[in-house]
Amino acid sequence: MSDFRKPHVSCRVPQATIDKLKAMADGKWSNDCPSCGRPWDLKGLAKQEPKKHSVLAAEILIKGVDDLYDKMCVGN
Repeated sequence: MSDFRKPHVSCRVPQATIDKLKAMADGKWSNDCPSCGRPWDLKGLAKQEPKKHSVLAAEILIKGVDDLYDKMCVGN
């Protein structure tokens, strides 16, 4: 199924979460915390190539749902 035809999920999240998501999506170009401005190390997350924050959000949601579903079904 193409991305255009996939179902859409919409939810409201705090602005601080959006700021963090955008900073992580900026990849290697993000050097400072969006909340306090201090330098930070995202433990490898910041080493990826930049992408749209909505793409990163979808990737995080898919992985989180899959992981939780597996835990509930298998019990690990």
